[in-house]
This record gives sequence, structure tokens and C-alpha cells, in this order.
Amino acid sequence: MELELSIEFKETGKVTVSRLQVAGRVAIGRGPESPVLIDGPLISREHFAFEVVNDRLSVIDLSSNGVWLNGYRLPVGQLYLVNEADLLAVPGYNIRCMILNDKPAAPDAPNAAAPPQAIHKKNPLRAMIDGLSSMEILVLLLFLAAIGILIMFVRL
Repeated sequence: MELELSIEFKETGKVTVSRLQVAGRVAIGRGPESPVLIDGPLISREHFAFEVVNDRLSVIDLSSNGVWLNGYRLPVGQLYLVNEADLLAVPGYNIRCMILNDKPAAPDAPNAAAPPQAIHKKNPLRAMIDGLSSMEILVLLLFLAAIGILIMFVRL
């Protein structure tokens, strides 16, 4: 399967375009073996991978710092379907995926992975919270508690 990845570096807005052949699993990250290098302090050597399963393109998060697919944070280690023009986000980058042909190339070895799972729609608040780190949630809770205390003092 051939992909075209439009990779936007969030800090500068610079966009690079790369083509990628996916047969089986192809890991993307800052490691030297990555066919498309993305670099940054929060990017893992193998941050995420594209995988062809049952003739469909999937993505899997391999990192501890997260991968977002169309705004939803993916759980580590689970496959999710990638559709035409989906947007992946990793720390510092937005990656638009265009499927150029959907005929998978022959993998090196048979793929025994489970079929990809569909993303379930969540309410917007839940989707926002899932995208936050533990520290960001703690800061948000402290902020909300401070607002509650201020409201109580104003009413007195």
C-alpha cells in the first residue's frame, strides 16, 4: 500500500511531503531505521507504526507520549483504521495521510495481528480529557478548585 504523508512541523508551519510503501508493519519515529524521520524531545525511536491488516491501513501507538487520530488519543498498542485524509498528531507534528493506492505490497512475513478496531465516538469533553497528560489534568483540577474557592468568597 502506498501512502503520501504531509508532515507539518507545528512550531514553524513547514510542511514536507513523503511517500511511503507499507507492507506489514512500518515504524515511524526518530530512529535511524525509520523510513520517514520525525524528530523532537517527545518523539520515540519508534513512535507509531502503520500496518496493513486485512487489506486495510491501520496505525498503532508505540510511544509513551501519545498519538492522536483525528483528535482522539490512541491507547498504546491497539490498532485503529486509517482512512483517506485522516490527521495524525504526535508531539510537535501534524501528519495528513493520503492513501495513493490501496493494494498492499506483499509483506515479508504473514501478518497474524488482530483486525483493526474502529474508533468509537466520544463526547467532546471526554475527547479533550483523553488528550491531556496527567500533569495537565492536575493543573486543570487545581485551577477549577481555585475558581470554586473564589466564587465562595465573592458570595460572602
